Amino acid sequence: MKIIDEKVREIQTQHIKDVITKKEYWKADKFRVLNNEAGFGKSYISYEAIADIALEGYRVVYVQKFANENTEEQDAKKLKKTVKAIEGWAWGNEIVNYLASDNKKDHNKIIKEHSVICITHKKYMESCKEKSNFITDADILICDEFIDLCKELEISDKELKILSSATSVFKDYRKEILQFHDYIKKEIEEKYNTYGTTEMSFVNLKPSKKMMNILSNLETMVDKKHDLEDIKEVLFTCRQILTRSCLYSTNNAFITYDNRYNYLLAKQSNIMLDANAGFDGRYSLNPIFELDPQSKVFDYTSSSITLYQIATTKNALTRTKNIVNDARNYLLEKQKVGFNKKPNSLIVSSKKVRENLSFTDLQLEQDKLVEGINYTHFGFIIGKNDWKNCDDVWILFTPYFQWHTYLIEYMYYSPTEKFSGSESCKIESIQRNDGYEKKYCL
Repeated sequence: MKIIDEKVREIQTQHIKDVITKKEYWKADKFRVLNNEAGFGKSYISYEAIADIALEGYRVVYVQKFANENTEEQDAKKLKKTVKAIEGWAWGNEIVNYLASDNKKDHNKIIKEHSVICITHKKYMESCKEKSNFITDADILICDEFIDLCKELEISDKELKILSSATSVFKDYRKEILQFHDYIKKEIEEKYNTYGTTEMSFVNLKPSKKMMNILSNLETMVDKKHDLEDIKEVLFTCRQILTRSCLYSTNNAFITYDNRYNYLLAKQSNIMLDANAGFDGRYSLNPIFELDPQSKVFDYTSSSITLYQIATTKNALTRTKNIVNDARNYLLEKQKVGFNKKPNSLIVSSKKVRENLSFTDLQLEQDKLVEGINYTHFGFIIGKNDWKNCDDVWILFTPYFQWHTYLIEYMYYSPTEKFSGSESCKIESIQRNDGYEKKYCL
């Protein structure tokens, strides 16, 4: 991958710095979204600008996404590296710190004493739910990568069982609890009779005043106890399902989004850096995002992507369990019969397949250094581009993404007036001609 125009790269580099440091680019009521390509260096360019603007007295919150954010210890280690990188531009001033689990007891002090606060996507999402004011009190918010606040809520048989368990806690209210339970169950059954398991529909439930009174009474009763979080969460979901449009899904459930999550903005400027912003439809749905489009800088004409459309059911995967090894052997065979240079390939599979590889760590490193073959899995290609110099990519797994999730995200990111509850939009399965059973058309 080579640079098409070095001058364009210099202009875009300066633009990132200007967006962060110059007031004429600032937006207080929405995110200015920059879609510079993966591998451009958006994060490192922003570090210098963050230090510059913080030294002028502005307070900054910087939000980062890490691949496989699965341990709080890992998050803290990575945030420390970011703090060090930003302070490298701060002329010896200790103006940067981070919030993580290892310094939780000092969070208030850290926020008060430092101009730049570094946090993870996870911390930002928690803050949005809890309405934390350290973000809204900041002057500038910079989010590295898109932050998806759409959290699904579902009422199915599983949640109905939790709801019915409330009868053992509130025995004097048993009759009303069962009435409410049966009402929800009946609504699901009616939609199943209409749509079955092959169609979905946006629906607007119209509960009686009696049902809503039962729900309100239950919420009050549960709030007085401190050990009923599962029941409390189900009641919250019921209220969301019953008071606005929701989706009847093919898995025989009502699904909606959690409206406790809403984007928090800083006082003067809000910026999002995301290479995918030019084609991610969520940005175009919600007016809180304004795309500042950037032209391409890299030349990809010598690169190739080979995608194998492999079914991802358990049975299907057993038939392709050796596909990573097969791809490796194919690349090595091509190398033997006439490559004029060592291949530089990336093989992408599922995490499970990647973890089950028979290769040792030493063999994996040898493949990378000697054979020119890199391995990774979906979920790890986030926030950075370690493979930008690879000539070809072999995608050997297609992540499973449920259809209803697309629709819930469409609901969440669209203006609320699009889903007033008066419409019922049917999603029908239609025939495909590429060997797969079905797809959905809205």
